[in-house]
Amino acid sequence: MNRSFLIFVLIFIFHHTVYSGDISKGKDFISNQQCVGLDGSMFQFLPDNSSLPVFTLIFRCSGDQLTGFLIGPSEDTEHGLFFFKANLNKLKIDGSNNIEFEITKGNLYRDHITPYNYKETYDWEPTGISNSKFSFKGKLESQKITLNCFSENANCLKDIFVFELIR
Repeated sequence: MNRSFLIFVLIFIFHHTVYSGDISKGKDFISNQQCVGLDGSMFQFLPDNSSLPVFTLIFRCSGDQLTGFLIGPSEDTEHGLFFFKANLNKLKIDGSNNIEFEITKGNLYRDHITPYNYKETYDWEPTGISNSKFSFKGKLESQKITLNCFSENANCLKDIFVFELIR
């Protein structure tokens, strides 16, 4: 009986202390301190190639619930240039500052959306919807976020994005 209990305790301790680094399978917690520290933070991707657009990640914290948005220009099409705002779905940050999220749908707007005129909601109606699905995984550091981009359609503009803290 004692031996079975000891094995159970060892398995329990091992299971709860060994971590593979894949936050999609658990450990999706963020501490209240991390959440508050990210509240209102903006990280911007500034491309080294002028043909790539500028994207901005914006984080909000309510209690210990972290949410986020990605804003930026959409691809210029025959209908003109649009700007989008997309929620960061399945946003997770673990205790080792690994971060991951998905973007599955975003609203498209004709008006310019930048970090300086960004709002949670807009008075104007979206002119369309973007249904592209992208997954991002990477590392959150104090002054930057490095993210690998994955897409079922292989249409990421870059494989690796580095977002620098701007606010």
